[in-house]
Amino acid sequence: MPSGAGHAAAPRPVAGTSGRGLILRAAGACATALSVALLLSFFLTPDGPAYAARPGVPADALDAAMDWLVLLDAGKYAESWTLAGRDFRQGLGKAEWTRRMAAARSELGANTSRKPIDARDARETDPAGAAGKCLVILFGSVYEKVPYTTETLTLCREDGRWRVAGYFIR
Repeated sequence: MPSGAGHAAAPRPVAGTSGRGLILRAAGACATALSVALLLSFFLTPDGPAYAARPGVPADALDAAMDWLVLLDAGKYAESWTLAGRDFRQGLGKAEWTRRMAAARSELGANTSRKPIDARDARETDPAGAAGKCLVILFGSVYEKVPYTTETLTLCREDGRWRVAGYFIR
């Protein structure tokens, strides 16, 4: 019988897969997975940590933004246009807004989660913005067909209320 015939060859260790190296790799993979899970839970769950607006960002502005987004979620595009600010309405007609939103939202599917992720005075992004009269609020949002996107609203104080002056989704 030839040498080694009938006997299985002894397994050889694969480089980096034995003993301490394997344990360290497994621990590293677990730590990475945990970090990703924690990050995703912060941004993607509606019951995550409470949003803390920057100092000086009025709570009623955040409420106005959320209320307006709920109209979009419900397909009430014409109503959202009517409640938007003067500049918004002058820049885009109601029929065009309704058409564009219906098309955009059909590609996204239903909103499943939304969370404010940043808010600031509009002067930080547009130096010509009126002091304290306009804010930019960013939301991290999850839709049925899009796992994560950012919605950006610009709100301006008009007639004693916060009104949407701009809306962008990426």
